[in-house]
Amino acid sequence: MHREAASLADALAVIQQEYGPSARIVAAEAVTVGGFRGLFARRYFDIEFEVPDGAPGAPTGAAGPVAPGASAAGIDALLRAAEQVEGDWMPGAGPHAAPTPSVPGAAAPAPAAAPRPSTERPEFAELLAELSATTTGVREPAAVPVARGERGALVMVIGAGEAAWEQARTIAADSGALLAQAGAHERAGFPRGDDRRRARALRADAVGEGRSTVLAAGLPASIPVSASRLQALDDIGADQIWLVVDAARKADDTARWVTAIGAALPVDALAVIGVAATASPETVDALGIPIGWIDGRPAARPRLG
Repeated sequence: MHREAASLADALAVIQQEYGPSARIVAAEAVTVGGFRGLFARRYFDIEFEVPDGAPGAPTGAAGPVAPGASAAGIDALLRAAEQVEGDWMPGAGPHAAPTPSVPGAAAPAPAAAPRPSTERPEFAELLAELSATTTGVREPAAVPVARGERGALVMVIGAGEAAWEQARTIAADSGALLAQAGAHERAGFPRGDDRRRARALRADAVGEGRSTVLAAGLPASIPVSASRLQALDDIGADQIWLVVDAARKADDTARWVTAIGAALPVDALAVIGVAATASPETVDALGIPIGWIDGRPAARPRLG
């Protein structure tokens, strides 16, 4: 079966929640939609996964190749299984290939080059790095993200309820940016930027003052997230998007909320709150998004674990 997700960590958490711990990813492809020369594009993963017969939610009567080593764990086992499945599906590849008839006195033909598995192609390197981080947790983003502060830049901070406003106000104060509001927020004396036209006006004001703008965008914490609300935020055309997540909230709920937003918007960084209120704040790392702020202060590291 197939599923789209913002990261492999999100996909693994969702499919195992729906189909049980025996569900496993066998292939994944990074997909980029829209944008211009890599900018402002939406990026997600197209995930292919297997569910054993009898698992909750498994389709009935489905037939197909099952990779050996299904009980094996870790990146190496997953890659071996994926390549074995791909080899079985390739015409002329693997042990099932038909032998080439020989002609007496003729030189033996050179063996045909086997198709390169997807796991050996150059574009697989990025996916491998992402998968390694998901299964081992050893990779760390290169740097702590910083809110863009150049003249006229628009940074959107999305959060549930009051969280977006509080975090946006903190980031704006730290960077000397102008502060604006969108979505559920309604503060007297602060301009709104709910659409592209208003966002252009915010940019113009910021350019005139030689500053950037931080836009607090409030969303409900409910799941699923309204597609129309996300589309409205995407239409604003922010230069950078931050999500405010609560480390003390149930990890599965946070993952579903972040995944829904990440499927519609290109999320750049996290601002994490509630770290002091939980004994396991590092669960936020599984979201696969670098952390820039922790409990109202700039982060020292891009991960909590």
